[in-house]
Amino acid sequence: MFAWVPTTDAVTSTVTKQSPLGRIVPPANDTEGAPATGENTGVPQPEIVAKYSANAPLAFVDQYIGNLRQYRAISMDVGDQDGLRFDAIKLHTMLDNYGIANSFEIYSGTHVSAVADRVQNHVLPFFSKNLCFTASCR
Repeated sequence: MFAWVPTTDAVTSTVTKQSPLGRIVPPANDTEGAPATGENTGVPQPEIVAKYSANAPLAFVDQYIGNLRQYRAISMDVGDQDGLRFDAIKLHTMLDNYGIANSFEIYSGTHVSAVADRVQNHVLPFFSKNLCFTASCR
């Protein structure tokens, strides 16, 4: 899980914004809202894969270093059996190399291991400590 806490009023607009990327692989059995073009086949959609690739943190982190320096806190965790662990380690290393404070933890398990525990005992306390909606904390 990644938790990024901006220091400005961007929290409200960022949290409520919907992702424009879409699904990489539409489920073959999901016919509700399926496009008329027959794209709902379970086959990867190249245009969606390209959007995800362009918006992956490792692809854009260098160009947003100035913005990342404005964050109050950045925290990441990843499972030691998670397919994303190597990219998460690279992102943590990149932030460290730029001198951007961040916390990073590798926990035992996969991408979805103990999600309820991770949210309750790590993510929510992180936000409780770092989110602020008043002018005094900017």
